[in-house]
Amino acid sequence: MSRPLAIALLCCLGLLGCGSGTTPYRPTPAYTPASLAQELSFRYEKMAPVSRPKPLTSLRNREPAGTAEQVEAKSKVEVKAQKASSIEELVDEVAARATEVLGKEPGEVLDQIAGIIEADPKIKEADRRLMADRLRKSK
Repeated sequence: MSRPLAIALLCCLGLLGCGSGTTPYRPTPAYTPASLAQELSFRYEKMAPVSRPKPLTSLRNREPAGTAEQVEAKSKVEVKAQKASSIEELVDEVAARATEVLGKEPGEVLDQIAGIIEADPKIKEADRRLMADRLRKSK
C-alpha cells in the first residue's frame, strides 16, 4: 500500500469517529444562593460605615495629593469601587442576580440567601434583619 493512500485512509477513519454522538452544552451556573450570600456578606464588610466620621488631619500632616491626572485617576477608581452606598442598594444589586441562578425560582433563591445572611455572625444583628427582610420582600 502506498504511503499517501494509507494516510488518506487513516484520516477518513479518524473523521468517522469525530462528530457522532455530540454532547449537549451545559453551562455551569454563574451563581448559586451561597455564592450570592457570600458576595453580599463580603461587600457589606467592605462598605464604609456611615456613622464613622473621618479623622481630621492638619495641613502639615497631610500627604501631597499629586498631579491633577493622578488625583482624577484615583477618584475614578474610588467611584467604581463604591457602587452601593447603602445596605438597601447593596441588597437590591445582589437580589437582581437571583434570576441568574439556574434551576431555581428567584423567590426560592432569595429565601435561601436570606437564611444564610441571618446566620452570618460577621454582620450586625440589626443589619442582618434589614437584609433578610429586604431580600424576602424583593420576591
